[in-house]
Amino acid sequence: MEHLGGEIESWMSGRESDAKTLDAVMAGNGRPIAFEVKSVLDEKPSQFAMKSNAKLPSDWKTWPAYRVNVSLEFQSESAGSVKQIAVYKMTFNPTENRWYIRE
Repeated sequence: MEHLGGEIESWMSGRESDAKTLDAVMAGNGRPIAFEVKSVLDEKPSQFAMKSNAKLPSDWKTWPAYRVNVSLEFQSESAGSVKQIAVYKMTFNPTENRWYIRE
């Protein structure tokens, strides 16, 4: 889960990130100030874990995949903090040697 942690840290520092959640953006929460991984479960791999122009390999169903529940903490306008649970689905594409993250 090192890759996901790095993506969330990129989001926290204001850089582009695959971990930025649509819910947080729509709620106007800005960037998280902290996060905690709550659980990691096995998941079915995503057939979309590849570049858009790539051909899906026949072994894609064997790729490692996880569902990760993460508590994200945001600074609120009222000087407190707000926590939100985000569920990420991660699939590793060994052909590209890359993790793909979906919310």
